[in-house]
Amino acid sequence: PGLHCAPLAHKTIGTEKLGAVRFGIGSVTRGNLTPTVSAHTTIIPALDFVLCSSVEGTFEACSSAGNKITEGGVIGKVSEEEIKSPVDATILSIISSNESVPKNYPLATAKYTGFALNIEAENFLKILPENAALKAKFQVVDGVGPTEAIAVVVPVSENAESTLQCLIGKDIDVKPGQSATVVITAETRKDVLLLPLSVIAGRQGKGMVTVINDGKQIQTEVMLGATDGAYIEILSGVNEGDTISSI
Repeated sequence: PGLHCAPLAHKTIGTEKLGAVRFGIGSVTRGNLTPTVSAHTTIIPALDFVLCSSVEGTFEACSSAGNKITEGGVIGKVSEEEIKSPVDATILSIISSNESVPKNYPLATAKYTGFALNIEAENFLKILPENAALKAKFQVVDGVGPTEAIAVVVPVSENAESTLQCLIGKDIDVKPGQSATVVITAETRKDVLLLPLSVIAGRQGKGMVTVINDGKQIQTEVMLGATDGAYIEILSGVNEGDTISSI
């Protein structure tokens, strides 16, 4: 079976007629939403990935370039906060001890000797808290899956988009070049304003919706947050209970 994300429930109020145009209407509701990004992509040898500081402070290295580290192994600490590798890997580079670093600063680059699936995820990462916990699953076309994977961030070169890399366990029987669907999710956001994507023009940060007020259509700008592929979080611009046209 393929991967799928079940949409949140949405209550349709009904239909109305404005002039000669009949349109569906719904309302802004509150609910829970799990930020999700998915893509069809190809299995490749894993690219190098980065390990970043989770807090601001002074970095103390516990490893050095060329060292091999096991899953969960500590490469260093920032203000007593341990920085761990999510997989068995080789440290390619690491900054010096006693360096003062900000939160989310790249501390080390590591190499995983295995296969991976990559997703361009610039917009997905923008709406998430830094160092958000991510979960990943993939389904190979006519092959294994759904199977869990480990999501890590690939180092960003200048003018390049952020890439999420899903590292595939070495015990999983896959081959380079196989096609797969990968789905990455973040922690569920609770009690947020929601609208279906189908009623919004725009997807990245801002959008427009048609609010129905006293029989009039009012074009209204909304600020957009996370999406699960069916619904999207509304940060501002409309209120709970507002009636929205689905034209």
